[in-house]
Amino acid sequence: MLKAYRFRLKPTKEQAEYFVRTFGCVRFVWNYMLCMRRQELKLEGVFLGRSECSRILTELKEDEGHQWLNDVDSIALQTTLEYQLESWQRFFGKQGGRPHFKSRKDHNDAYTTKNVSNNIRLEGKKLRLPKIGWAELRLSKKPEGKIQRVTVSRNPAGKWYVSVLCETEKPEPLGPGIGDAGIDVGIGDLAVLDSGIKYQGPHALEKLLSQLKQEQSILSRKTKGSRRWETQRLKVAKLHERVSNIRKDYAHKLSTELVRSFLYNPN
Repeated sequence: MLKAYRFRLKPTKEQAEYFVRTFGCVRFVWNYMLCMRRQELKLEGVFLGRSECSRILTELKEDEGHQWLNDVDSIALQTTLEYQLESWQRFFGKQGGRPHFKSRKDHNDAYTTKNVSNNIRLEGKKLRLPKIGWAELRLSKKPEGKIQRVTVSRNPAGKWYVSVLCETEKPEPLGPGIGDAGIDVGIGDLAVLDSGIKYQGPHALEKLLSQLKQEQSILSRKTKGSRRWETQRLKVAKLHERVSNIRKDYAHKLSTELVRSFLYNPN
C-alpha cells in the first residue's frame, strides 16, 4: 500500500531559488502542452497522447530559446505531462472539469519528481533531491517503506513543504471494538454522538475574524503587485493558514479520540 508523509522543508537560499525556477518550468510545460492539445482538438479533432507529448518536450528542450528547461529536474517535467494526461482522462470520463492553464499568481506552487535509481533518499533529518542535493527537514516521524515520489510545494503563506509517498506493507487490522457510536455532523455543533455527547468545534475563524478583517482592509488599500502589497498579502495568508491549522488539529484529535473510545480496544 502507499502512505504519504508531509514535512516542513527548510531550504537554503540557493535551494529556494531552484525550487522557484522549477515551479516556473513545470508551469510553462503544463501551459504549453495544454495549448497544443487544445489546438489539435479544435483544428484536427486529434488528442495528443503520452508519447507524442514526450517527443514535443524533448524537441522543446533542444531548442535554443528553451535551453533553461534543462536546468531543472527532467523527471519533474515528465511527471507534469503524466498529471495533465490524467486530468484529460478524468475530463473525458466526465469525472472532472476541463484542464485549465496555470498562473503564477495562484500562490500555490508545487512540483513532483520520482525516485529513479535511488536518486531520492532520506538520511537523518535530511532529504536528498535531484539537482539540489541534501535539504533539511523538520522530521516529525520517520517514513516507512520505499520512497516512490516526492512533491515539493510552497503555500500562500510562503512556507515550504515536502510530501513523501512511500510504498509500505499493509498494516495489521485493528483489534475488536468495544461498541458502536452514531455521529451526527451539523452546523451548530460539529458532532453529536447518539449518547448525547456534543463537540462544539474550535470556532477558529470566529476567534480571528476581527484581526482578519483588519488585515484584509489594509491589504485592499495597497497597490496590487507592489512590495508592500506582497508583504501584507503574506500577513493575511498566515492568518488563513492559522485558521486552517487549528481546524485540522482539532479534527485529528477528535477523530483519534473517537477511534480509541469505540473502534479500537488494545486489550
